[in-house]
Amino acid sequence: EAYDKRSTILKTFVDKYGLKVDSKYQDTLDDLVRNGNSVQEKNETDQAINNLISSAKFDRTEAEYGGYYTYTTVIENTSKINFGYVSLLLALYDANGVKVGEASASTSSWAAGEKVRFEAGTDIDAAQIKVSVSGYEVAK
Repeated sequence: EAYDKRSTILKTFVDKYGLKVDSKYQDTLDDLVRNGNSVQEKNETDQAINNLISSAKFDRTEAEYGGYYTYTTVIENTSKINFGYVSLLLALYDANGVKVGEASASTSSWAAGEKVRFEAGTDIDAAQIKVSVSGYEVAK
């Protein structure tokens, strides 16, 4: 983590202030700047996907036979990023605000501009749902 932070700071010094080093250190600086680019790109992607799911509202439906609930939402990928696998974690809370379980919803691909239906099933009748990204990959 410290290496990544230092790399992004050095990248800023190179990009904004034209930091130069002696030729014998140039390869090391180039490696640090490359890492800084990777870290910055990952941070931007993390922020983009978290922004996409932050306003997601899941609807609950109960199965006809009772005791089983399905939570669904449709989210549009308004970012410019094509995602491969995306997995969401739904933290399920009761009326007293106590976390009583979790469920997951996923998709195998989510292109920029595409709407995807995320669905999770469980026997928990949640009063509140907090959603987070448990994993993703960027499509090549």
